[in-house]
Amino acid sequence: SILSGFGLDRWLERKDQGLRIISVVVTGLFVAVWVVVLLVRPEIVSVRNLLYTTGGLGAFLVLFMAGAVLPKKKTLIALLFLFVTIFDLFYFFQKFNPFIPKDLVFPNAAVLTYLQEQAGINRFWGYGVASIESNFATKYKLFSPDGYDPLYPKRYGELIPSSNNGKILTDFTNQTRSDAAITPGFGEMDLPSNVYRLKILDLLGVKYILDRVENGSTEKTFPQDRFRLIYEQDGWRVFENLKAAPRAFLTTNYQTFRTKEEFEELFFSKEFNPGETVLLEEEPERSLNVSKHLSETKVVSYAPNEVRLITNTDGNQLLFLSDTYYPGWKAFVDRQETKIYRANYAFRSIVVPKGEHTIEFRYEPESFSLGMKTTIISVVLVMLLSFYLGRKKHA
Repeated sequence: SILSGFGLDRWLERKDQGLRIISVVVTGLFVAVWVVVLLVRPEIVSVRNLLYTTGGLGAFLVLFMAGAVLPKKKTLIALLFLFVTIFDLFYFFQKFNPFIPKDLVFPNAAVLTYLQEQAGINRFWGYGVASIESNFATKYKLFSPDGYDPLYPKRYGELIPSSNNGKILTDFTNQTRSDAAITPGFGEMDLPSNVYRLKILDLLGVKYILDRVENGSTEKTFPQDRFRLIYEQDGWRVFENLKAAPRAFLTTNYQTFRTKEEFEELFFSKEFNPGETVLLEEEPERSLNVSKHLSETKVVSYAPNEVRLITNTDGNQLLFLSDTYYPGWKAFVDRQETKIYRANYAFRSIVVPKGEHTIEFRYEPESFSLGMKTTIISVVLVMLLSFYLGRKKHA
C-alpha cells in the first residue's frame, strides 16, 4: 500500500517515465501468459481468472493513458484508480475461502434444525460421538458451553474442567489445547456416574443433551428422573435435561465463599441445587426478602452485547444470569446502574428490588470508549495537519 502511494504521488507529479517502463513490462508478461495458455498448455491456468486480471490491467492502462492525455484531470483519474482497486479487493474478499458449497462444511442436518427451532437461548451439549466441534454451533446461532480460544475469561476456563473431578483448575501449563470444554464422556454409565459433570451442565442451563446410537447408551445412561427423550431421527437422539437451571432466574437463596476449595465443597455437595441457590463472593449490599407468591423472570431480548429482561417479584431478590462475569459489562435496573456480583465462581448476579422492573446487561468497556475518543481526536488532528500543510504548500 505504501509503495502504491509513492507510485501514485509520482504519477500525479507527472514523473511518468519509470511508470511507463513498468507498464510495458507488465503488459508484456500478460501477453506471454496468454500465448502459453492459448497455444501451449491451456489447462495450467483458469482462463476465467486470467480474463479478470487482464481486464483489471486494461482498466489501469486506460486510466494511465487518460492521465497522459488529460493531465489536468489527474486528480479525478486518481480517484478512479482507487475505485478500481477497491472493487478488486472487494471481489477477492468475497472469493476468499468458499471454494466449495457452504453446505459441505455446515450441513443442514435435521437435528440442528430441531435445536434451532426449540432451544432458544438454552444451551446444548453432545455426549460421546454426538459431540459437536467447539465454536461450530455459532454458525447455527445455537448456544453451547464449549469453545476454544486463548482469550476466554480465566474464571470460566478454571470452572469448566471441574466437570471432570470437581476440582477448580489452578494450573494451565499442563493443558495441551486452549479449550474451555465440558469433560467428554462415552458409554452406558459415564454420563450418570459423573456427578460433577451433571452439576456443571445444570448450572450452565444445558437443557438439551445430544446422543448417537454409536455411544452404546441405554435407559441407564439417561434415567427418566433426570432426562426425557424429545427427539429421535437419523441415528440422533435429543434428551431434555429436566434439572437444568434456567439461563436467568430469581432467588433469595445464597451462600458466600472465600476460597476455591470452599466453592468446590459448597457447589458439588449433594444438597446444592444450582437452579435455586447462588454462591457469591461477598454479601449483597441490599437485604433480600423471601418471596411468598411472586417471582417471575422473562428474557425480552438476548444479543451478544446486550441482554434485556423483565422481572416481577414481591420482594428484593437476586437475579442470576449464567453468562460470564467480565469487566466491561454493566447492569441497569430501570436505566439506573447497579452493581454486578460475581456468582457461582464465573457468572453474574444483581439485586433486583420489589415490583416490576426492566433489567439490562450491556457490554460497554472503557477500552472501547477510550479507543473511540482516540480515533476521533486522531482524525481531527490529521485533517488539521493536512489543511495546514496544504495552505503552507500553496503560500
